[in-house]
Amino acid sequence: MATRTATRYCGLCDEMVKGRECPKCGADTEPVPAKDRGELAAMIGDRILAPLVHAPDVTDYAVVQAMRVYGGSFASAVAAAFDHADADNTLRLKVAFPEMWDEYTELARRRRDAGKGPK
Repeated sequence: MATRTATRYCGLCDEMVKGRECPKCGADTEPVPAKDRGELAAMIGDRILAPLVHAPDVTDYAVVQAMRVYGGSFASAVAAAFDHADADNTLRLKVAFPEMWDEYTELARRRRDAGKGPK
């Protein structure tokens, strides 16, 4: 049975990336089996997971609400998954979609600053 390897690792940048080529340095990346991702994240350290785990000025609820308001059908489906996720699965969703989480965190900040969304 084949192991899924959606996440890959760039040894030069010491980061997990998507794709066969690192977007930062252009080096070839290595596949990382799902069972090893947790170990790899621990090896690399909190610098990858810290922004995903906690953005001190924006709540997870506000980010999920921004996904519902501004996102398309996929972002809305991810928001629905957040509604049903426990703490472990919430982190899994954030790690699986870091670009989406960053994008909607910024939109949640803008909504909050404009007085239109939850804090």
